[in-house]
Amino acid sequence: MNISKKTVMPHIAGSLVDSSQPVVAIPFRTGNCESFGIAHSHKRAQFIYPGTGIVKVQTGYGIWCISPSQAAWIPSMHEHRILYPQNTTVYALFIDSSLSSKFKNYCCVLNIDSFMKELILKAVKIGEKYSVGSHEHSIMQVISGEISRLTPSSLNLPLAKDERVLRVMNYLLDNPASSKQLDHFSKIACTSTKNLNRLFMKETRLTFGTWRKHLKVLEAVEKLSKGLSVTEVSIDLGYRSLSSFVSMFRKVTGKTPGAFLREHSCQVNYTENSCLT
Repeated sequence: MNISKKTVMPHIAGSLVDSSQPVVAIPFRTGNCESFGIAHSHKRAQFIYPGTGIVKVQTGYGIWCISPSQAAWIPSMHEHRILYPQNTTVYALFIDSSLSSKFKNYCCVLNIDSFMKELILKAVKIGEKYSVGSHEHSIMQVISGEISRLTPSSLNLPLAKDERVLRVMNYLLDNPASSKQLDHFSKIACTSTKNLNRLFMKETRLTFGTWRKHLKVLEAVEKLSKGLSVTEVSIDLGYRSLSSFVSMFRKVTGKTPGAFLREHSCQVNYTENSCLT
């Protein structure tokens, strides 16, 4: 079955310059089609939480898959683009630049707890307008403080700037199930296998093999979230046995695919209709 796709534009709230509105919360749904955000940046920092589904964020430094137990942090003026799967509910909190010193100055995935999820829903109910000194204003200040204390997740896929490494990465991003080995990719990169592995370490702090496993895990998480079985995902990613796939997944995440999905599949829903335009 073909899934329709549409392009979505950045929300105007990301350009708001008003320190009296420290946090502006926007909920939206994608409907029955996948949505692709164009590459863009905001004057405000952005905190993206998927209440349902798996959202993929790409910047010049890496790719992240964000589940409903995580959120993406994107500092102000950092170019990024987002892929929203169909029937996904997403909450975007735009943080005023006057608070930038409180937050991380790099893009990352943050682990969130139930208290943070409740605050996100509260922010959405408050909406885009509230008065300084009001109860709503105080809640938004609490939210900014809570975001600043969240810890980063280790599951991400850093990208390289070196053209040789990037050629290999782009091939694997297009062909994550590829069984080709390092000697093949050294030819693509026009360098030796030893130097290619050294370049991967220099550019990403991961060996070629570890980077490749991270890619497979991110692909697996996305496929599992769409309802594919662990067996189907292992086959899709080129594994000849289910046990070898599960072993790789556990080494990267510390959990089996089933346990990981159960831990990261909690869903939060907001009843009001909204969309990103």
